[in-house]
Amino acid sequence: MTEWQRPDFGTVTPHLMVEGADELVEFLLDAFDAEVLTRRDRPDGTMLHAEVCIGDSMLIVSEATDEFGPIPAALHLYVEDCDDAFAASLEAGAAISTEPTTDRHSAERFAVITDPCGNVWRIATHLSQVDLAEERRRVEEMTEAGEEPEE
Repeated sequence: MTEWQRPDFGTVTPHLMVEGADELVEFLLDAFDAEVLTRRDRPDGTMLHAEVCIGDSMLIVSEATDEFGPIPAALHLYVEDCDDAFAASLEAGAAISTEPTTDRHSAERFAVITDPCGNVWRIATHLSQVDLAEERRRVEEMTEAGEEPEE
């Protein structure tokens, strides 16, 4: 770690600017067992900045303003059990984009949901290591068979 970087943040940290920041934080707590580390509000009571930890990763959540946002994001979240996390996200208010399935070329079980603020989450569980050459071979095989490889 370097002095110019906060010790609890990665080099890149997603900053979600949304309409309904309070709702999004509640969703993250309920769906992904997140933890709010800090929160600061504007004088009008809207969320200026919340630092939210999911697993070993940090997110910043803010209420959108006229100047910034809302800016939807697409995020990839690794979890121990894709199906359990998918069910928890639905219970917390997510919309289904893709039901849980197994990605044949990269050996991941994944589902895709949209949170209440419009952010898209690919929830995945890594099943086994597939080297890049084998993954390319599998994608080529699927393409030749007229199948669309999973994203």
